[in-house]
Amino acid sequence: MRQFSRHFSKTIVVLMLSLVVTACGFHLRGQLPLPEAVSVIYIDADRSDFTRELEDSLRGAGAKLVDDPAQAKAILQIADEYAEREALTLNTDGRATSYKLFYTVEYLLANGKQELLKEGRVEEQRQYSFDSGQAGRQEREEEELLEEMYKELALKLVRQIGSL
Repeated sequence: MRQFSRHFSKTIVVLMLSLVVTACGFHLRGQLPLPEAVSVIYIDADRSDFTRELEDSLRGAGAKLVDDPAQAKAILQIADEYAEREALTLNTDGRATSYKLFYTVEYLLANGKQELLKEGRVEEQRQYSFDSGQAGRQEREEEELLEEMYKELALKLVRQIGSL
């Protein structure tokens, strides 16, 4: 009987903690459900690695993506997206030994009648060392950093949309 009581008590505690966590609005990162106003969305953007990540993130948040803006409750326009690289340090020969990589996305979210999110911007940046003797490896590292940045930017944008 005592073992049953202990098991029952543990079950009650777990259920209470679950109730408290869900009641406060806690969601796992990337799992924020989107509001009804943006549940069916059209993305107005050129195809890119970033837009593919954005589509995956929106689907993961429960959005239905449509190919026709007339069927959408909201239209997400990617006004601009660009990468920049800035030399951080130079060696004695004047060659860069480290860089800062920036990726920026500018967007606008609207439904047919009004802007839901005014012109916005999300940015990510990363730093990395550069060795000119290993240029091929360095290029792959930069590509990997960009892929990581696409994912982070897509999640940031979905969180901003989810905050409506």
